[in-house]
Amino acid sequence: MQVKILDKEDVSNIKPGRYLVSSDDPRYFSLISLPNSKILDSRSAEDGRHTLAIVEIGANKMRQVSNPPETKAMGMDPSFFSSAKREYVTWQDKWWREAIQNSVDAGATDIICKIIRSGNDTDTKYTIICEDNGKGMDRETVIEKFLAFGGSGKRDEVGKTGGFGKAKELLLLPWINWTIWTGDLIIKGKGNTYVEERAPSFKQGVVLVVTMGAGADDHTKESNAINVITRSYLPHVKFTVNGKVYRSDLEGSKTTVQPKTDKAEMYVSSRGIEGFEEYGIVRVNGLYMHSFYIGEGFEQIPIIEVTAPSIEVLSVSRDSFRDYDLKKAVDEVIKKIMIDKKSALKKKENLFIRKYKGRTSEYERDSSLSEIESLIHKNIGKFSQPTKITKTGIVLDETVVQLLKIVSDQKVQAGGDSFENFISNISGESAEAMMEIDFQSESHMEAAVKSLIWQPSFYIENEIPGYYPDQKFFPETMSSRIYMLAKTWLELVRFVNIQMGGRDRFMVGFIFSRDYKALYRRDNEGDQMILLNPFKFKDGKVTNDNYTQSSDDDLRTLYALAIHECTHMIHGLSYHDEAFASAMTDAFAMCMPGVKKIQRIVNGIRRLKDRK
Repeated sequence: MQVKILDKEDVSNIKPGRYLVSSDDPRYFSLISLPNSKILDSRSAEDGRHTLAIVEIGANKMRQVSNPPETKAMGMDPSFFSSAKREYVTWQDKWWREAIQNSVDAGATDIICKIIRSGNDTDTKYTIICEDNGKGMDRETVIEKFLAFGGSGKRDEVGKTGGFGKAKELLLLPWINWTIWTGDLIIKGKGNTYVEERAPSFKQGVVLVVTMGAGADDHTKESNAINVITRSYLPHVKFTVNGKVYRSDLEGSKTTVQPKTDKAEMYVSSRGIEGFEEYGIVRVNGLYMHSFYIGEGFEQIPIIEVTAPSIEVLSVSRDSFRDYDLKKAVDEVIKKIMIDKKSALKKKENLFIRKYKGRTSEYERDSSLSEIESLIHKNIGKFSQPTKITKTGIVLDETVVQLLKIVSDQKVQAGGDSFENFISNISGESAEAMMEIDFQSESHMEAAVKSLIWQPSFYIENEIPGYYPDQKFFPETMSSRIYMLAKTWLELVRFVNIQMGGRDRFMVGFIFSRDYKALYRRDNEGDQMILLNPFKFKDGKVTNDNYTQSSDDDLRTLYALAIHECTHMIHGLSYHDEAFASAMTDAFAMCMPGVKKIQRIVNGIRRLKDRK
């Protein structure tokens, strides 16, 4: 029989005969995967980069030979085959997930994906190919594991993503036909029936070839392969889809908010994916499993990385969680994301710079301050409830005067760093303005006077990579203007805390951020801090301008920010949900009368500074 060079023939309608075909022809795998095809001879081309093969195409039916290979069955009702893809959400993506997972688990570093359309308008087919350079499979693994329902050779292997024994139901069964070439073995099948052939040459890794139909729900596409690749983090693998290289490098940074479980961790992506702004991702060993809805307004992608073995915590299709505790923990963190997008997805990469230690605990107070507190307790009972304290009040006169004598001469020190121009005492004028409020109880008044004694630590934090704050922001080299801003922020936070009856100790300071105007934070040691971004925002973006005390608008903004962040601290609310909205409404109503006293507090700061 004459051998023809494969020219423009359509593989799906090719006539019987013998054809010479190169392995770099996109129709090569489609041709050798036909049930009626047989490789008669093959040899390497002169360039050594591809193989030339003579392929015989018989009549359009299963090839008949004198000793036909034994046909074997998986033992499953054929009606099951078409239903396999319905068990997956967006099966078109998940077909590639299953194929790529097998390749990655086999140690592949080069995965080639192809989608080839053939036929005409009335008889169109799609050949889907996934080829890798992994360790491949021997005959025993193929027959007894991969082609056995529920079988898997990965269950006892540490670090493998699969192990469910489910993949073949989607990869092979629902389609027109399929072929597996690994090592010196070729297996051709349709549904759960297959025949074995000896391969013409040894194949490193695995080539999986599947023929799918033309219907919208009958074949996967190039875009589906790209979805799985670009939503994963597999930087050690080179992916090629229809000749174009795609990077699997969606890396994530750990977030400050984490699921309350040891079975998963949350990250936020380094970038977004166009058209995927409303979804988060679940991955195992960096491979995309499924997505979850989070709503609009996200520039980056939240990523749940499952750390427990997937076979223990995911459903069989890997489209959901079957572990109740993990599902609950992930649902809770997703709820937080949807409520408070910015805070919940904050990267855990704060660049701490310095902390200047004030009086941070009860044990650090000296005997003089203890005497002041004793005086407060002694005289507190003289006032009825509710009581209005003014600058002529007995306790205010006796307590604050003595308090100021002690506190005014004390300076804050930290780690040997002293700074002459940053003094944490409070002026008498500022104290009087803060104490002219309607106290709701004696304990409220007691907490207020204690707040006047309190000397917070000063905290500087930078979370902008590549940026280092100017020396004018550091206490030991602080400029006069920034000193006034830091002192104003401290006293406004103190004033709001007094009005709201806050009793917790806290730090104040600066945070350098592109996201926050101000921030309440509790660190790992339990210290609470209320930090101000010294740079103003305009149209949602940070500027190079600092707040000033000469601007009434700036003072009102600082006061509003202090109320906002104190609401977080006093009520223990981390997120901007309905509970926070209700608490902040009450806080603004409580603190609105204090707006009239802001200027008096600032004047007291100026006079204190002038005396120094």
